[in-house]
Amino acid sequence: MRRAEPIGGITSGFLPLEVSQLTGGVSGPQYRVAGQITNQATALVERVTVVVTLYDDDAQVLAYRQTLLLEVENLQPGQLTEFALLLTPRGKKVPASFQALAWGCQSN
Repeated sequence: MRRAEPIGGITSGFLPLEVSQLTGGVSGPQYRVAGQITNQATALVERVTVVVTLYDDDAQVLAYRQTLLLEVENLQPGQLTEFALLLTPRGKKVPASFQALAWGCQSN
């Protein structure tokens, strides 16, 4: 089941960013997900945020992480940046799949 909320005052300035080149793998006791984020919008975005979710074979969530990319002050239209996150899966299961989403706040 997917759920969406209408755009309101808080989220009206959020712009989705394209996530590509995703890779994931075990890194010690954690799971590392890395990829690229591209600003496909025509506006400058700030406060680039990434959310990564790990799933098991039954599509149940094993781990979730949201982070603000502090090293990225802003992304110009067409600009690309890379990211990497470490997550600790629940239990001792190796994730079967993962998903990453990203957005930024439109600069005024």
